[in-house]
Amino acid sequence: MKYNLVQITAPLTQLPTSKWTWKEDGKLYPPEDIGDGVGWSKPWHSANLGSHGYDCRWEHQILHDVVFRQQAVPAKCMECYKVVLFLDSLNDVYLVEILQQAGVHPSKVGAETRSSVKGRRFGGYWYCVGLEEGRARYKEIKEWCEEFLTGKWKIILKRGCTEFEQHMGPSDTWHYADAHAELEKLATERIMFVPYHAGQPDVVVEHVHAQWEEWDRQTTSYVTYEENDDD
Repeated sequence: MKYNLVQITAPLTQLPTSKWTWKEDGKLYPPEDIGDGVGWSKPWHSANLGSHGYDCRWEHQILHDVVFRQQAVPAKCMECYKVVLFLDSLNDVYLVEILQQAGVHPSKVGAETRSSVKGRRFGGYWYCVGLEEGRARYKEIKEWCEEFLTGKWKIILKRGCTEFEQHMGPSDTWHYADAHAELEKLATERIMFVPYHAGQPDVVVEHVHAQWEEWDRQTTSYVTYEENDDD
């Protein structure tokens, strides 16, 4: 099958800012500043991201969102499993942060400010390759939570990103066909994605912590005492 990759990647080349550019070698290049900076706007503190061989900006934001038009997930994402920890206590968030920063597994923890995520204030994530690794990490993290956490929490093991399920339904119905493999191969050859390896310096981590504190204030349930007319 012949694909019109110029048309497919129009969402990248027609962005109002930071436009991607086709060059004479027939490849699509990102703006020069992509990959140079450190992410600071999102309320997450990450640890060891990339050590599992994924760069979710490529698999999720480029392949799934743009190339596949949110109708398929990349091959690697079919084998991605996440241990997801729902947290209610800000104190527990800081405990999970210490655990993740001291470990070797790709992970992140932070405030669930995304409109697509309902029913939890904070979350911790551990990224795993394959179901076997996911189950082992789930058992390990669950035992740690039972010993150290003091607030309300819940832990699950899920496949892929929540957004994938929102776009395509339950993960057990996902299908990666030969046509998807062909298109992904073409995109990989032609789109010059710049891997992201930057860590988070102290000044950014302090800003992330400030976002956690503010989110905790915004989402805390307050008990109110109304005036009693009988008094």
